[in-house]
Amino acid sequence: MKKFYFILAVFLCSYTGFSQNELVGEWYLDSFSIDSATYNNVYAFVNTIEFTDDIIYENYLEYSGSSTCNAFFGEYNSTSDTIEFSSLGSTLVDCYGEPRGTFEAIYFSLLSNNSTGSSAFSYVITGEGEEQILTLTNSNNSSIFYSKTNPNSILHSTWYLETVIEGGITYNVTAGSPSLTLQANPHPFFGTMTFAGEGVCNDYVGEYGMYYGNGDEMRITSMTPTTDLCEPPSTIETAYFSVLGDTSANLFKFEIINNGTNLVLTSVPDPLDRSVNALGDILILGTEALSVHDVDYNEIAIVKNPAKDQLELNIADDLLFQNLNYSIYSMEGKLMSKSKLNIKNIDVSAFTTGLYFINIGNEDKVISSLKFLKE
Repeated sequence: MKKFYFILAVFLCSYTGFSQNELVGEWYLDSFSIDSATYNNVYAFVNTIEFTDDIIYENYLEYSGSSTCNAFFGEYNSTSDTIEFSSLGSTLVDCYGEPRGTFEAIYFSLLSNNSTGSSAFSYVITGEGEEQILTLTNSNNSSIFYSKTNPNSILHSTWYLETVIEGGITYNVTAGSPSLTLQANPHPFFGTMTFAGEGVCNDYVGEYGMYYGNGDEMRITSMTPTTDLCEPPSTIETAYFSVLGDTSANLFKFEIINNGTNLVLTSVPDPLDRSVNALGDILILGTEALSVHDVDYNEIAIVKNPAKDQLELNIADDLLFQNLNYSIYSMEGKLMSKSKLNIKNIDVSAFTTGLYFINIGNEDKVISSLKFLKE
């Protein structure tokens, strides 16, 4: 009788531990990293993976999911900190040549270990509840990052200009709603995609391509604006068109931050003789146009950038009493600090060295988004 109880206890412990496996359930693909390059899920598709506790054969369980083009499925087994995938299969939707197809091909290659039959990862789950993050890492230090909530990052849509940083000078939008609309359908022969938008008094069209060798990058191959004269002259349009339309400096790293509300384009080194002077030029765009009420403020700027212990703002005194707030985010989108904006000097001494964003606005929306470097 004692032997029977012992066997039953072992069975119940094993079953309970298995049924509570934190892997089981649905996860959303956030990004993956290969050779230090990060590829973010920025497509208008629900990209998921779901682990079940349904035994297929021996110790293998079932997983399935949706990607940017196809559904996929296979088997896996796991321990408390490792997981092995096998037999990755998928539907056969043809999106070859499209950005989402290229992204999916890289993702499937990583998930299946280049179609070798099995792929082993160590894994760790951090956070709690809806804030959980699942990180898979293989022997080559390539990683896949999943979250419990949809990352809500969509690149191919309409974005509205908020800030231009050109040659170290920051220009904030104070009139009009300059925009950028990125299309996702490539030309059947050339492979480029179209974009269009507005400045302050001129429209423009152009073409671009997406590149994945060093992570998320896009190259502007052409940009043609209309030639109306702005009255009064617009420094923001001049700076915007200069950065976007400089054909000698048109490779940008793109990032979608702040829970999908901001697109950041940063000029990066280009193997095709990139202009050194253009490195570090930045365009910051948002998902919503700034209204007249939003921009009815004096310009807000950072006095000293990089900042050491204090972030000093150049802001009119009366704006400190207009019920504005500030929020500081890391480049990964983590909220670092948040408070009422009632002083011009913000303590950042506890921040680690790196790049950060400070968003300033009211309860409705952001009116200024600035980028600064913490020494």
